[in-house]
Amino acid sequence: MTLFAAGGASPAHPRNSVVNPMIHRKKTSSRNGLTLFAIQGFVVGRSLLAAAAEAPNVIVTQTDLRTIYTATPATSALPGFKPHINFPYMKARADGTLEVDATVGQTQSSARFGIRATSIDGGRTWTSSTAAPSAPNSSIIRPAGQFSYGVSFAVSSASGTSSWGNTRYISTNGGANWSFENASFNTGSVLYSSIYNNLGDIVQDGANFYATGYGPRQGDSKIESVLFASNNNGISWTRRSTIAAYTNAFGVGMGSEGPSETALTKLTNGNLLAVYRTGQPFPNSDVNASAPPLMWSISGDQGFTWTTPKTLGVAGVFPTLRTLDNGMVALSYGRYGAKLMFADETGRRWTTPTTVYAGPGSGHTELRKTALGDYAFVYDQSSFYPPSYNAAPPGAYVYDGGESANLKSAILTINPGPATDDFQWLHEYHGDVSPETLPGAGWARTLVGTPLQILSADLGQDFVETITNSAATNRLSYATTNAGAATDAWHAIDLQTTGAVVDIRARVVGGTSGEGAADLFLGDATGAVSLQISGSAVFLEGAGGNAGQGSFSSQQSPGFSTTHWHSYRVVIGPDFTQAGTVTASVFLDGNFNTPILSRALGAASIDALEFGDRSPTAGGAMDVDFVRFSPFASQWITDGDSNWNNPANWTAQVPNSVGAIARLAGSFSAPRTISLNEPVTVSALRFETATAFTLNGAGTLTLSVAAGTAQIVALAGSHSILTPLEIVSPTTVSGGGRLAFGNVALTAPLAIASDVLAADVEGNSSLTIQSAGGFDARRLRVASLTIAGEAAISPGRSAAKTSRVTSIALGSAARLALGNNDLLIDYTGASPLSQIRSWITTAYDNGSWNGPGIATSLSGDGALLGYAEMNQLNLGTTYNGIDVDGTTILIRYTLAGDADLNGTVDIADFSMVAANFNQSTEWRGGDFNYDSVTNIADFAQLAAHFNQSMPGEIPRNPIPEPASMLALAAITLSGRGVAPPPWRQRRRAAGR
Repeated sequence: MTLFAAGGASPAHPRNSVVNPMIHRKKTSSRNGLTLFAIQGFVVGRSLLAAAAEAPNVIVTQTDLRTIYTATPATSALPGFKPHINFPYMKARADGTLEVDATVGQTQSSARFGIRATSIDGGRTWTSSTAAPSAPNSSIIRPAGQFSYGVSFAVSSASGTSSWGNTRYISTNGGANWSFENASFNTGSVLYSSIYNNLGDIVQDGANFYATGYGPRQGDSKIESVLFASNNNGISWTRRSTIAAYTNAFGVGMGSEGPSETALTKLTNGNLLAVYRTGQPFPNSDVNASAPPLMWSISGDQGFTWTTPKTLGVAGVFPTLRTLDNGMVALSYGRYGAKLMFADETGRRWTTPTTVYAGPGSGHTELRKTALGDYAFVYDQSSFYPPSYNAAPPGAYVYDGGESANLKSAILTINPGPATDDFQWLHEYHGDVSPETLPGAGWARTLVGTPLQILSADLGQDFVETITNSAATNRLSYATTNAGAATDAWHAIDLQTTGAVVDIRARVVGGTSGEGAADLFLGDATGAVSLQISGSAVFLEGAGGNAGQGSFSSQQSPGFSTTHWHSYRVVIGPDFTQAGTVTASVFLDGNFNTPILSRALGAASIDALEFGDRSPTAGGAMDVDFVRFSPFASQWITDGDSNWNNPANWTAQVPNSVGAIARLAGSFSAPRTISLNEPVTVSALRFETATAFTLNGAGTLTLSVAAGTAQIVALAGSHSILTPLEIVSPTTVSGGGRLAFGNVALTAPLAIASDVLAADVEGNSSLTIQSAGGFDARRLRVASLTIAGEAAISPGRSAAKTSRVTSIALGSAARLALGNNDLLIDYTGASPLSQIRSWITTAYDNGSWNGPGIATSLSGDGALLGYAEMNQLNLGTTYNGIDVDGTTILIRYTLAGDADLNGTVDIADFSMVAANFNQSTEWRGGDFNYDSVTNIADFAQLAAHFNQSMPGEIPRNPIPEPASMLALAAITLSGRGVAPPPWRQRRRAAGR
């Protein structure tokens, strides 16, 4: 199953090394020969400003492909025969039978003949014959027993005509057979030198029938599209209106002929939608060509008046329209290839096209719903290039070397896909009106000189062209209103913390090859960041001028052209490699992982967003489909307990990727719980509300960045991350709020600059408690521990709560409180025993345990912190289940007098005191009051505890195991008066 993405979607690519927008991943596979097309537009989610509906997201799956008919040079013995299939037209009979009519042989050849094929199994198998088709060009099919009607007309007159007679078709068996009689046609005072019926359906609106035709008026060389109406079942037809006449605006002009080959459908809102071809020369090899364009118009008054023609931004012939059961509109068309597009139920928002067949053919395609609920899509594979008698058509328009032609039927399923809008867009311009007239906070126009502004169309929407007429003084651009003011939506974005994302779909029309032809500026008058789309390349310039400029062109991506439609995404966000700076990256055509350009910015003072031609260096025009922006970070918006991975809970896509920023911010009616039922990865997690949030569940929360430092920020309140927390990239925890963690796994450094309570912290990396940080854990088993602030092991003696580090460093004011638990320091190199003794001594502070260093928060019953090298003790090769060796220092909470740290004061300890009496010693030699001498005071301590033992594994102040520890955290940091843990009161009292 092969996946094609068209529109604004996002195939997966390698990770970005700077800023990664969040993406939805799409799985691709190949099985059973099926083809899956993902045809995507942008669906408005929860925009703060009212905006028009977006293009639908449609999933089209090809489940079958059959050959209906094959022609070869031997198919006909008549002179001049060439294998070709002409303009296949498909009808759906009332009984579900599909009928395809076509001609075989070059269009103008006398050797061509008609074929008819039928299928009674939804296009899976076909029966064909060479019987000449006798069916109407336009029809409306009804069940057997009712009348089905059809019409065909064609007329020409050198002197012009306004009335004529042609054929009316009638069927009483659901379109299986037709009889015909005369019908009359009248165009009133408008004379036509010729006029022809289009292939397609008759559209019924109440008592009215509508059919379309096309032709030039008398004396005019250009064609126009005409609507005919009948109120007597097709007996007589009158010209109701001109759907579209030939127009030629800058950059969006019609082709050489004018509107022809018009498809018509009735929308679910009652309006009529017409899509029409505009002429030649049509593309003969480029399946993605945009000129001459298919265009569309809408009528809201039963076809009497029509909107100004708008281009779909694609080239093609023979459009056919079908309004689907769900209200969406399907457009099929061809030449070059065979393609599909979809519009929303208003007919105004279109997807970009998907290609079902990329090869030569007549360009006529048909889409019909089958009795099985799927769709048959018919097209031809033929050598074709007008004039049809051309003996040497362009190579790209020769199918199979001119040796065969095929009539094909593909079976498709068409279903709505999930919403694809990435963000809750704060501010959008979609081109339906002049930008400055948008309701609410619109776009302010800046006009310099006399540039030309044209509102025309693309992809179903208007666009702005800002043309300088090659004069540096003529410029036109649009900027966010109130630029730099606190009321401006753009100004409210904090680029250094939450970042911003700007989407623009645009192309260059005319202009020079130098930079400045079309611009997207983000910043002040000089432009802190500018995306410049010239006639030859894309430029990204950061603050600082040309020194910060990068370019992207066809040299990096063969076939890339700025004159084609492209979706550009500019992501400006915190630079995880350097705190306080931001980086701008440009992503192209839905690839939201690998930027085409990236530039670092020195400052984040970007207070406006502006698009248009505002550069005085070069002239040009930018054709804009849409411009919109939003904070890059995704913010939780559900005032209730819910699942992290539910997209409805976030302003943007679910934050779950490297580069993702998740914000818990805003006002909530009560503390909230977010469940992680599966693993989640973010680069930044921000708690910005005083309302308590709890993250729990079996899913691991991973902090990871492609480069630099990940962030957990608690700006306010008290919050809990009780789901397993994994630190795989260097991570900082900061902010004035408080946090409770469950178990923490460290495979990368973790730095704490906030108040944090944790369960088990383990891993092969480092933990740093900065001067502003306070960290309490159930146990610490990490590679290295550095403390400039204050850390504590929660009281409640247990073997499982023994901590272990390979190195430890304390600042002059730092404090590590072990409670009544033990610490192992498994060092390498020189022994740090004397430093350990010094830290314990300063913390002891003559018995108060209030000094900096390594302390115990529980010093009653004569218990102190003993310390010694393990090679001085007779405790074996493990301690509380942890391997130890001769280069391990044990710090044990034990009774004064326990010189050998075995937990009991006995005769062995007495011998150590006696042997070192009145000598300068350490704890192992009997110095139990940290004064560096073993004397009568130490002997008194030993005597007081002689033949006594520490309570071993019996906790003095019980602290639960990890699961219960999390409950304690939730209670302690619940937001109700939020007091720090009791063993941390000293730090608070001291104002730290």
